[in-house]
Amino acid sequence: MTVLKFCLQISHFEKVSESDPTGAVSVSPVTGEVINNRVLDFDDGSVGDGDGVISFSVLAAAPGIPGGGSGGGGDDGAPLPRVSEARVRMRLRDVNDNAPVFEQLVGSGYL
Repeated sequence: MTVLKFCLQISHFEKVSESDPTGAVSVSPVTGEVINNRVLDFDDGSVGDGDGVISFSVLAAAPGIPGGGSGGGGDDGAPLPRVSEARVRMRLRDVNDNAPVFEQLVGSGYL
């Protein structure tokens, strides 16, 4: 019996554009690194549904295994690429990054 081992290396990453309608992030096609396209601020309500969660899908593709049959090749023996999809959820933390704003600069009070 012959056992063949194949190590598939990811050759391409791609964000499914419909999965991120706000275009908040991009995905590097080479490394798969997630890059924000704009400043992401929990407090402005523009991230996700206002809950600070960004959710999108990423495709990862690897070259196929040559040889046809159960090895993954096509009918003509050409290798078929392997593609997988993953759902990514990023949650922004709400940090106190805004200085307090006072409507009245001077005031007095009694205790």
